[in-house]
Amino acid sequence: MVGVSGVTADGAPFTLKANKGVVLATGGFASNVEMGQAYNKHWLPLGENIRSTNVSSSTGDGIAMATEIGANVIDMEWIQLVPAATKMTVGLSASINNTIYVNHEGKRFVREDGRRDDMAGAALAQPGQEYYRFSDMHLYEEIGGLTTYGKQVDEVVDGVNLIKAETLEEMAAAIGCDAQNLIDTINAYNSYVENGEDPEFGRKVFGEKLDKGPYYAVKGEVRVHHTMGGVEINEQAQVLDTQGNVIPGLYAAGEVTGGIHGANRLGGNAIADIIVFGRIAGENVSK
Repeated sequence: MVGVSGVTADGAPFTLKANKGVVLATGGFASNVEMGQAYNKHWLPLGENIRSTNVSSSTGDGIAMATEIGANVIDMEWIQLVPAATKMTVGLSASINNTIYVNHEGKRFVREDGRRDDMAGAALAQPGQEYYRFSDMHLYEEIGGLTTYGKQVDEVVDGVNLIKAETLEEMAAAIGCDAQNLIDTINAYNSYVENGEDPEFGRKVFGEKLDKGPYYAVKGEVRVHHTMGGVEINEQAQVLDTQGNVIPGLYAAGEVTGGIHGANRLGGNAIADIIVFGRIAGENVSK
């Protein structure tokens, strides 16, 4: 009989028992603020204001239970943050072709086609740790007038999380920035599109000029997106203890594990991680 016991995030005792073995597939700790603060070494303090893109159950319970019976953890300090909409349902697109990021001053502050961690770090340094994802009718046409949740864009405009404006002056008033700053930012960016070169931030991917109203701005913030750390496993998905020895009957797969993605998970790689190690763990525990 194999058993793993611990306490869940709400303080309730928890025990897993099985004759053949146990596979931990409980996810990471992106929704556990205290755990994030305890392990974070690379970001500004991760307070309650830094929300998560994950489900609320991503609280690291599986990691805590495994460590209670001697499991080793690895890469716990690597926490992936991403720029995200303050209200996820109003996001317009993952594409950056016809999009720039501007802060509360109406100025660009980052290379929009850069790495997620670079973009998140730049966003955290902005006033209020907020920004706006600015676009125009070119993006609207590209996405067929639908948000990433399949809603009609104009039906979810709320003037706060998603703003629509006919002119740059109206947009500046809506986001509370100096109108001339925003106009200068857009004019400069449009010249970069025309020349195919961004001397300010080094952006390489361009779409159309931002010159076709109406304009849209999605209010953004930084969120915890993935936790690269977790219990250490070997190639057979067996959990290792702090001495590097296999803990008999205990397997793990997915975001509950560490040492798979290093310091910065590449988008989509977590799917391969789940499928590959999930299958290995399932096959081994059933033998």
